[in-house]
Amino acid sequence: RKIQNLRKESGFKVEDRINISIVANDSIYKALEKNKGYFLNEVLGKELIFKHCNEKFNISFKINDEIIELGISIS
Repeated sequence: RKIQNLRKESGFKVEDRINISIVANDSIYKALEKNKGYFLNEVLGKELIFKHCNEKFNISFKINDEIIELGISIS
């Protein structure tokens, strides 16, 4: 949901393919890696980048007291 909201706030078109960058903990990385295909398909993602988030459009939020940084760009 966070990605879809960020996509909308960034002015991207629904059909735009995006690159997603994320900085999180290892359990988040493992979950995303395990479900990478499904995740990218659901958000129309082209690439998923871990441990790096220098995208122009980004947000920070908490999941279970862990800070997550998420960024997107058009692919």
